[in-house]
Amino acid sequence: MTQLDLDLPARAYLPQVWKAKVINAPLNFTAKMDIAIPDMHSDILWEQVRWQARDNMSLPESGDDALAIFDNNREPWVVAWWPAARNSQVTNQLFSSGAPINPVDNDIWIAEDIDTMTKRAMYQYDQPSASWRRFSDMSIIPTCRVYKGSSYNAATSGQNGPIPFDGSYLDTGNMHSNTTNNSRVTVPITGMYIFLSGCMFSPNASGAHRLLFFMQDGNQSSWQGVGGVVAAMSSGGVRAQATWITNLNAGSYVEVGCYQDSGAALTLTADGMPGPWLSCAYLGRWS
Repeated sequence: MTQLDLDLPARAYLPQVWKAKVINAPLNFTAKMDIAIPDMHSDILWEQVRWQARDNMSLPESGDDALAIFDNNREPWVVAWWPAARNSQVTNQLFSSGAPINPVDNDIWIAEDIDTMTKRAMYQYDQPSASWRRFSDMSIIPTCRVYKGSSYNAATSGQNGPIPFDGSYLDTGNMHSNTTNNSRVTVPITGMYIFLSGCMFSPNASGAHRLLFFMQDGNQSSWQGVGGVVAAMSSGGVRAQATWITNLNAGSYVEVGCYQDSGAALTLTADGMPGPWLSCAYLGRWS
């Protein structure tokens, strides 16, 4: 039991309710705090005081106002407390409404309906930089797999393409049209993507190149992710595959071209499909 009568001036009495200050804040929700009650005695520190939580995320901080009561054993309890500054909180609102106003450090903003691909994202407010930092999202991952419904004729020896794709197995981001500009796969959001393409060149023993490659935004002179065979050809068909991982801005598009040096026209087909195919998937943000 606290020797309260010995510590207080002789004229003091012990009301049940006192205004207090948090001196040493608790480390977690099960830890206790230290408080001072200035109107009782300026030099007394009440240690290891039990306290009442106000929610499941806010902890008292040093300097907060508190309301203390004494039980029948003359032990203090903190039954309420008020932060000197607002504690961090979680806000859920539409992205179009803008970020929450007057944020404090570590506020969480759950933004809804950011765009057609991102349904929800979480931001945390960083007070030193005065900015909201995105750290999590729940998005529809842009992915597509398209193909040519018939063989493709690489009519001349040399560069051919872009190859048109008139069929789709999968398209979660409206990345491809089977009829309009159907050689293109257009990315809907900025980020990192992986592209894969494959085909089978028809048999021809002449030449030494059977290649697939990717072209960005109509630049047919810049080949990316070149794959295939560079060797003396046999009389059998030649399988070629190409892979490219790159950073793209929203609205950029990618096409597939081929190169062969047989000296004659070659037909491009694919294993299990009538013609060449192209796949694309979004890998994530890159900045």
